[in-house]
Amino acid sequence: MENKSKYFLEKNFIIYLTGKVISTLFNFASVPLFIKYFGIANFGKLSLLYTTFLMFIAGTTGWISQGVLRFYSMEDNKASFSSEIAKLTIKTSLIVGMLMAIFFVYNKSSLFTTLLATLAFIFACLYSVSVSEHQARFLSMKVIFSDIFRMFLYFLIPLILYNYIPSIRSEFAFFIGVLVSYLGALLMINGWKLPKLFPDNENYVNWSKRIWNYGSPLSVWMILSPALNTSDRYIINFFMGVTAVGEYSAIYDIFFKLFSQLTAPFNNIIQPLLINNFNVGKKKEFNKNMLRSVIYLTLMFIGLFTVVLFLKHFIIYSYLGFSNNIAMTLEKIVIPLLISSFFWQISILLQKKLEINNNTKSLVLYMIISLMIGAVISVYFINTYGYSASAYGMLASSVVYLFIILKHFF
Repeated sequence: MENKSKYFLEKNFIIYLTGKVISTLFNFASVPLFIKYFGIANFGKLSLLYTTFLMFIAGTTGWISQGVLRFYSMEDNKASFSSEIAKLTIKTSLIVGMLMAIFFVYNKSSLFTTLLATLAFIFACLYSVSVSEHQARFLSMKVIFSDIFRMFLYFLIPLILYNYIPSIRSEFAFFIGVLVSYLGALLMINGWKLPKLFPDNENYVNWSKRIWNYGSPLSVWMILSPALNTSDRYIINFFMGVTAVGEYSAIYDIFFKLFSQLTAPFNNIIQPLLINNFNVGKKKEFNKNMLRSVIYLTLMFIGLFTVVLFLKHFIIYSYLGFSNNIAMTLEKIVIPLLISSFFWQISILLQKKLEINNNTKSLVLYMIISLMIGAVISVYFINTYGYSASAYGMLASSVVYLFIILKHFF
């Protein structure tokens, strides 16, 4: 797809950014309310389950989504391509969904919670792949409206259930919200209908094998990537208990995720744009768009870092309502988490060069190295430094990963 204007990147970035800011506000607002209604211990348990849920989604759809972004522009028969991808997603999500259900049962979730999470998982996988296809088509407005709608339902449904059914279990309310949010977003992004599995004029070219060869290493990478914060929470849970997980998760979900969520618009528009530059042989455009994106990310981080310096005390003490002793400890991990978030986003942008050159297996090795470094630091120092060990372990992981990626540019 040819760029329609000189400022194509900036225009679509603003569209994605606007939508992401609104979605992030819902996520930002949900943390203190969920803590209030669920309790800090239940919030900690749900944080573990939901992070694992997201990790399973990443591992299930990562290779498909990356394949869609990489090859969509190379296929003329879009309807057949879309239906093949939808069927591939359903088959994969059904298999992995059963594995996720076993994990939920192992973690003492009820049968109803497990069923809710599994059904939500299938819709979430379909939605994730649909988003990738719409990104490949540069349909930014449809993507952001569906994402806003998803976060609105994720935020609203549990609160409605608690207000009308005060006795409802927190995990029921939460995963009903997750299920409705992904189903609603899936229907919205596809014009209020489910993905079409059988187009009128089928002419399959069978992209599945090629997508698997390209995307499967990235899928492993996407499992390991959220495992960075998942492993931290399990380590904290083991040494400090589930209440500590809730406290750490509240800070992590606001300050670390804040920058990654606000910069997600870059990935939404820059990845298909860079791939399109590569597919049509525009190497200079590729390098130019990469440089512009690094500059934009850096400027955004500087602005956000400045705001956080002024507001972190208010957010921790007043907004989240932590007591002085806990708040003083949590305040120390804000800066390392925020800086590590910036390093990760820069790395994810720069690694597109390796992805496009089909050097995806190396990324898995680099992520394993980074994950091990963070885990070792967290385990070794957590008894002495508590939350700070996990936060600085995360920072060390991000520095190592960025350094390894940068070596490919020199």
